Amino acid sequence: MERKPKPELDRDFIVDQLERVCSDTKIHRHDIAIPCPFKAHSNPKPSCMVHLSGHKTGVGVFHCWKCDAKGGWPRLAEALGLEYGENYAPQNPFSAKSRAMKQIRADADEQLEARYRDFMPLGVTPWEHGAFRGLPEEFLVKVGAKRFYDDQTECYRIVFPVKNKNGTTLGSVARRTDKGTFMPWLNAPGPWARRALFPLHILDRPLETVVLVEGSFDSLRLCYLGIPALSILGASNWTPTKLSTLQGMGCKKLIICMDGDKAGRIAEAQIFEETADKIKRKRFRLPINVADPVDPGNMNEELIEALREFGGF
Repeated sequence: MERKPKPELDRDFIVDQLERVCSDTKIHRHDIAIPCPFKAHSNPKPSCMVHLSGHKTGVGVFHCWKCDAKGGWPRLAEALGLEYGENYAPQNPFSAKSRAMKQIRADADEQLEARYRDFMPLGVTPWEHGAFRGLPEEFLVKVGAKRFYDDQTECYRIVFPVKNKNGTTLGSVARRTDKGTFMPWLNAPGPWARRALFPLHILDRPLETVVLVEGSFDSLRLCYLGIPALSILGASNWTPTKLSTLQGMGCKKLIICMDGDKAGRIAEAQIFEETADKIKRKRFRLPINVADPVDPGNMNEELIEALREFGGF
Protein backbone atom coordinates (compact mmCIF):
# COMPACT_ATOMS: atom_id res chain seq x y z
CA MET A 1 0.00 0.00 0.00
CA GLU A 2 1.44 3.36 -1.05
CA ARG A 3 2.24 5.70 1.81
CA LYS A 4 0.84 9.18 1.65
CA PRO A 5 3.32 12.01 2.26
CA LYS A 6 3.35 13.33 5.81
CA PRO A 7 1.44 16.63 6.08
CA GLU A 8 3.69 19.63 6.52
CA LEU A 9 3.31 21.81 9.58
CA ASP A 10 4.40 25.40 9.82
CA ARG A 11 4.89 27.88 12.64
CA ASP A 12 1.90 30.09 11.83
CA PHE A 13 -0.47 27.13 11.71
CA ILE A 14 0.62 25.89 15.14
CA VAL A 15 0.40 29.34 16.73
CA ASP A 16 -3.03 29.98 15.19
CA GLN A 17 -4.43 26.66 16.44
CA LEU A 18 -3.04 26.97 19.97
CA GLU A 19 -4.14 30.58 20.47
CA ARG A 20 -7.70 29.55 19.55
CA VAL A 21 -8.01 27.16 22.50
CA CYS A 22 -5.41 28.28 25.05
CA SER A 23 -6.24 31.28 27.23
CA ASP A 24 -2.64 31.88 28.25
CA THR A 25 0.23 31.59 25.75
CA LYS A 26 3.73 33.00 25.57
CA ILE A 27 5.63 33.02 22.29
CA HIS A 28 9.40 32.76 22.41
CA ARG A 29 11.96 32.69 19.61
CA HIS A 30 11.79 28.94 18.97
CA ASP A 31 8.67 27.80 20.81
CA ILE A 32 5.35 28.75 22.38
CA ALA A 33 4.42 28.02 26.01
CA ILE A 34 0.85 26.88 26.84
CA PRO A 35 -0.90 25.49 29.95
CA CYS A 36 -0.37 21.72 30.09
CA PRO A 37 -3.46 19.87 28.79
CA PHE A 38 -2.37 16.50 30.26
CA LYS A 39 -2.38 17.19 34.00
CA ALA A 40 -3.99 19.76 36.27
CA HIS A 41 -0.89 21.37 37.79
CA SER A 42 -1.23 23.40 40.97
CA ASN A 43 0.17 26.37 39.11
CA PRO A 44 -1.82 26.73 35.84
CA LYS A 45 0.74 29.02 34.22
CA PRO A 46 2.15 27.88 30.83
CA SER A 47 4.54 24.97 31.32
CA CYS A 48 4.13 23.02 28.09
CA MET A 49 6.66 24.14 25.46
CA VAL A 50 5.63 23.55 21.84
CA HIS A 51 8.45 23.77 19.31
CA LEU A 52 7.99 26.20 16.40
CA SER A 53 11.24 26.65 14.52
CA GLY A 54 11.81 23.13 13.17
CA HIS A 55 15.57 23.73 13.42
CA LYS A 56 16.54 20.73 15.58
CA THR A 57 13.17 19.46 16.77
CA GLY A 58 10.13 19.04 14.57
CA VAL A 59 7.50 21.76 14.50
CA GLY A 60 4.65 20.86 16.89
CA VAL A 61 6.74 18.62 19.16
CA PHE A 62 5.96 19.43 22.81
CA HIS A 63 7.34 18.84 26.31
CA CYS A 64 5.89 19.85 29.66
CA TRP A 65 8.69 20.61 32.09
CA LYS A 66 6.35 20.03 35.10
CA CYS A 67 4.93 16.58 34.38
CA ASP A 68 7.34 15.49 31.62
CA ALA A 69 4.51 14.88 29.12
CA LYS A 70 5.97 14.87 25.65
CA GLY A 71 5.18 13.88 22.09
CA GLY A 72 4.30 15.14 18.64
CA TRP A 73 1.60 17.41 17.31
CA PRO A 74 -1.05 14.63 16.85
CA ARG A 75 -1.06 13.83 20.57
CA LEU A 76 -1.17 17.48 21.61
CA ALA A 77 -3.87 18.37 19.10
CA GLU A 78 -6.03 15.48 20.32
CA ALA A 79 -5.60 16.51 23.96
CA LEU A 80 -6.67 20.06 23.14
CA GLY A 81 -9.64 18.98 21.06
CA LEU A 82 -8.15 20.32 17.84
CA GLU A 83 -8.82 18.68 14.51
CA TYR A 84 -6.12 16.32 13.39
CA GLY A 85 -5.97 14.18 10.33
CA GLU A 86 -4.41 13.85 6.93
CA ASN A 87 -6.04 17.02 5.66
CA TYR A 88 -5.27 19.39 8.52
CA ALA A 89 -2.21 20.97 6.91
CA PRO A 90 -3.85 21.85 3.56
CA GLN A 91 -6.57 23.62 5.55
CA ASN A 92 -3.98 25.84 7.21
CA PRO A 93 -5.16 29.38 6.40
CA PHE A 94 -1.61 30.69 6.51
CA SER A 95 -0.40 28.10 3.99
CA ALA A 96 -3.30 29.00 1.72
CA LYS A 97 -2.38 32.67 2.02
CA SER A 98 1.26 31.86 1.26
CA ARG A 99 0.28 29.89 -1.84
CA ALA A 100 -1.99 32.72 -2.96
CA MET A 101 0.79 35.28 -2.52
CA LYS A 102 3.20 33.10 -4.51
CA GLN A 103 0.65 32.88 -7.30
CA ILE A 104 0.14 36.65 -7.25
CA ARG A 105 3.90 37.18 -7.54
CA ALA A 106 4.13 34.63 -10.36
CA ASP A 107 1.30 36.37 -12.24
CA ALA A 108 2.97 39.75 -11.71
CA ASP A 109 6.29 38.39 -13.02
CA GLU A 110 4.53 36.95 -16.06
CA GLN A 111 2.87 40.30 -16.78
CA LEU A 112 6.21 42.07 -16.36
CA GLU A 113 7.97 39.65 -18.70
CA ALA A 114 5.32 40.35 -21.34
CA ARG A 115 6.42 43.99 -21.32
CA TYR A 116 10.02 43.10 -22.27
CA ARG A 117 11.77 41.87 -25.38
CA ASP A 118 15.41 40.79 -25.25
CA PHE A 119 15.52 42.09 -21.66
CA MET A 120 14.66 45.65 -22.73
CA PRO A 121 11.23 47.26 -22.14
CA LEU A 122 8.89 47.44 -25.10
CA GLY A 123 8.62 50.87 -26.66
CA VAL A 124 12.14 52.10 -25.95
CA THR A 125 13.39 55.03 -28.00
CA PRO A 126 16.89 56.48 -28.45
CA TRP A 127 18.17 58.69 -25.65
CA GLU A 128 18.09 62.19 -27.12
CA HIS A 129 17.33 64.14 -23.99
CA GLY A 130 20.65 65.62 -22.99
CA ALA A 131 22.65 65.06 -19.83
CA PHE A 132 21.22 63.14 -16.89
CA ARG A 133 22.52 63.17 -13.32
CA GLY A 134 25.65 64.99 -14.40
CA LEU A 135 26.52 62.56 -17.20
CA PRO A 136 26.57 63.98 -20.76
CA GLU A 137 24.30 62.58 -23.46
CA GLU A 138 27.22 61.29 -25.53
CA PHE A 139 28.45 59.14 -22.66
CA LEU A 140 24.95 57.85 -21.84
CA VAL A 141 24.44 56.82 -25.47
CA LYS A 142 27.81 55.05 -25.45
CA VAL A 143 26.63 52.94 -22.52
CA GLY A 144 23.46 52.08 -24.43
CA ALA A 145 20.91 54.39 -22.79
CA LYS A 146 17.34 54.38 -24.07
CA ARG A 147 14.14 56.06 -22.92
CA PHE A 148 10.66 54.66 -22.38
CA TYR A 149 7.39 55.54 -20.71
CA ASP A 150 6.47 53.25 -17.82
CA ASP A 151 2.69 52.90 -17.72
CA GLN A 152 2.76 51.24 -14.32
CA THR A 153 4.32 54.21 -12.54
CA GLU A 154 3.30 56.85 -15.10
CA CYS A 155 6.76 58.23 -15.63
CA TYR A 156 9.59 58.25 -18.13
CA ARG A 157 12.68 56.19 -17.40
CA ILE A 158 16.21 56.01 -18.69
CA VAL A 159 17.14 52.36 -19.24
CA PHE A 160 20.51 50.69 -19.76
CA PRO A 161 21.24 47.20 -21.08
CA VAL A 162 23.35 45.05 -18.75
CA LYS A 163 25.71 42.84 -20.75
CA ASN A 164 28.23 40.11 -20.03
CA LYS A 165 31.87 40.15 -21.07
CA ASN A 166 30.94 38.86 -24.52
CA GLY A 167 28.43 41.64 -25.12
CA THR A 168 25.34 39.47 -24.65
CA THR A 169 22.47 41.27 -22.91
CA LEU A 170 21.57 39.65 -19.58
CA GLY A 171 19.07 42.20 -18.29
CA SER A 172 18.45 45.92 -17.93
CA VAL A 173 18.19 48.62 -15.26
CA ALA A 174 15.86 51.60 -15.55
CA ARG A 175 15.77 54.80 -13.48
CA ARG A 176 12.97 57.32 -13.17
CA THR A 177 13.88 60.60 -14.84
CA ASP A 178 11.55 62.66 -12.67
CA LYS A 179 11.77 63.33 -8.93
CA GLY A 180 9.24 60.66 -7.97
CA THR A 181 10.25 58.34 -5.14
CA PHE A 182 7.91 55.41 -5.86
CA MET A 183 9.84 52.57 -7.54
CA PRO A 184 12.84 54.71 -8.52
CA TRP A 185 14.50 51.66 -10.10
CA LEU A 186 12.99 48.99 -12.31
CA ASN A 187 14.99 45.90 -13.30
CA ALA A 188 14.18 43.47 -16.07
CA PRO A 189 12.51 40.34 -14.61
CA GLY A 190 14.57 37.31 -13.66
CA PRO A 191 17.55 36.46 -11.43
CA TRP A 192 20.13 37.82 -13.89
CA ALA A 193 21.36 40.54 -11.47
CA ARG A 194 22.91 37.82 -9.29
CA ARG A 195 25.53 37.12 -11.97
CA ALA A 196 25.88 40.48 -13.74
CA LEU A 197 28.17 43.49 -13.38
CA PHE A 198 27.53 46.92 -14.89
CA PRO A 199 28.77 48.46 -17.20
CA LEU A 200 31.11 45.59 -18.02
CA HIS A 201 30.79 46.10 -21.78
CA ILE A 202 32.43 49.56 -21.90
CA LEU A 203 35.57 48.82 -19.87
CA ASP A 204 38.92 48.16 -21.52
CA ARG A 205 40.53 44.74 -21.14
CA PRO A 206 42.40 43.56 -19.15
CA LEU A 207 40.80 45.27 -16.20
CA GLU A 208 43.78 44.97 -13.80
CA THR A 209 42.25 47.04 -10.95
CA VAL A 210 38.50 47.62 -10.56
CA VAL A 211 36.40 49.60 -8.11
CA LEU A 212 33.32 47.67 -6.96
CA VAL A 213 30.31 49.82 -6.11
CA GLU A 214 26.63 49.20 -5.34
CA GLY A 215 24.56 51.25 -7.75
CA SER A 216 24.43 51.65 -11.52
CA PHE A 217 24.96 55.41 -11.50
CA ASP A 218 27.78 55.00 -8.97
CA SER A 219 29.72 52.96 -11.52
CA LEU A 220 28.71 55.19 -14.44
CA ARG A 221 29.96 58.33 -12.73
CA LEU A 222 33.33 56.79 -11.87
CA CYS A 223 33.72 55.35 -15.38
CA TYR A 224 32.98 58.77 -16.86
CA LEU A 225 35.71 60.24 -14.64
CA GLY A 226 38.20 57.67 -15.94
CA ILE A 227 38.07 55.30 -12.95
CA PRO A 228 37.22 51.70 -13.95
CA ALA A 229 34.22 50.77 -11.81
CA LEU A 230 31.56 48.09 -11.83
CA SER A 231 28.24 47.97 -10.02
CA ILE A 232 27.22 44.76 -8.29
CA LEU A 233 23.62 45.94 -8.90
CA GLY A 234 22.56 46.25 -5.29
CA ALA A 235 24.05 45.68 -1.85
CA SER A 236 22.68 42.13 -1.64
CA ASN A 237 23.68 41.01 -5.13
CA TRP A 238 27.31 39.97 -4.68
CA THR A 239 27.98 36.33 -5.67
CA PRO A 240 31.10 34.21 -6.32
CA THR A 241 30.09 34.18 -10.01
CA LYS A 242 30.96 37.87 -10.22
CA LEU A 243 34.45 37.25 -8.89
CA SER A 244 34.95 34.53 -11.53
CA THR A 245 33.86 36.98 -14.22
CA LEU A 246 36.32 39.60 -13.01
CA GLN A 247 39.21 37.16 -12.82
CA GLY A 248 38.36 35.89 -16.28
CA MET A 249 38.81 39.42 -17.57
CA GLY A 250 42.25 39.81 -16.04
CA CYS A 251 41.31 41.62 -12.84
CA LYS A 252 44.06 41.34 -10.23
CA LYS A 253 42.92 43.79 -7.57
CA LEU A 254 39.56 45.01 -6.20
CA ILE A 255 38.84 48.31 -4.52
CA ILE A 256 35.63 47.79 -2.53
CA CYS A 257 33.73 51.07 -2.29
CA MET A 258 30.18 50.54 -1.08
CA ASP A 259 27.71 53.23 0.02
CA GLY A 260 28.23 55.02 3.32
CA ASP A 261 25.39 53.31 5.16
CA LYS A 262 24.63 50.13 7.10
CA ALA A 263 23.74 48.11 3.98
CA GLY A 264 26.98 49.26 2.38
CA ARG A 265 29.05 48.11 5.36
CA ILE A 266 27.33 44.70 5.29
CA ALA A 267 27.98 44.30 1.56
CA GLU A 268 31.59 45.39 2.00
CA ALA A 269 32.16 42.82 4.76
CA GLN A 270 30.61 40.05 2.65
CA ILE A 271 32.73 40.82 -0.42
CA PHE A 272 35.91 41.21 1.63
CA GLU A 273 35.35 37.89 3.38
CA GLU A 274 34.33 35.90 0.29
CA THR A 275 37.29 37.12 -1.78
CA ALA A 276 39.90 36.33 0.89
CA ASP A 277 42.94 34.47 -0.54
CA LYS A 278 41.37 34.65 -4.03
CA ILE A 279 42.32 38.14 -5.20
CA LYS A 280 44.03 41.25 -3.85
CA ARG A 281 41.46 43.64 -2.39
CA LYS A 282 41.28 46.82 -0.36
CA ARG A 283 38.44 48.77 1.23
CA PHE A 284 37.80 52.42 0.43
CA ARG A 285 35.28 53.44 3.05
CA LEU A 286 32.95 56.38 2.59
CA PRO A 287 31.84 58.24 5.73
CA ILE A 288 28.49 57.23 7.17
CA ASN A 289 26.08 60.15 7.21
CA VAL A 290 22.50 59.18 8.05
CA ALA A 291 21.08 62.62 7.26
CA ASP A 292 22.82 62.92 3.90
CA PRO A 293 24.10 59.50 2.72
CA VAL A 294 27.33 59.43 0.70
CA ASP A 295 27.84 57.08 -2.24
CA PRO A 296 30.25 56.95 -5.20
CA GLY A 297 27.60 58.65 -7.30
CA ASN A 298 27.54 61.83 -5.22
CA MET A 299 30.87 61.93 -3.36
CA ASN A 300 32.77 65.21 -3.62
CA GLU A 301 35.92 65.97 -5.59
CA GLU A 302 38.11 65.48 -2.53
CA LEU A 303 36.90 61.91 -2.12
CA ILE A 304 37.21 61.29 -5.86
CA GLU A 305 40.86 62.33 -5.80
CA ALA A 306 41.46 60.25 -2.67
CA LEU A 307 39.99 57.24 -4.50
CA ARG A 308 42.25 57.87 -7.50
CA GLU A 309 45.30 57.92 -5.27
CA PHE A 310 44.10 54.92 -3.23
CA GLY A 311 43.63 52.79 -6.33
CA GLY A 312 46.53 54.15 -8.35
CA PHE A 313 44.31 55.38 -11.20
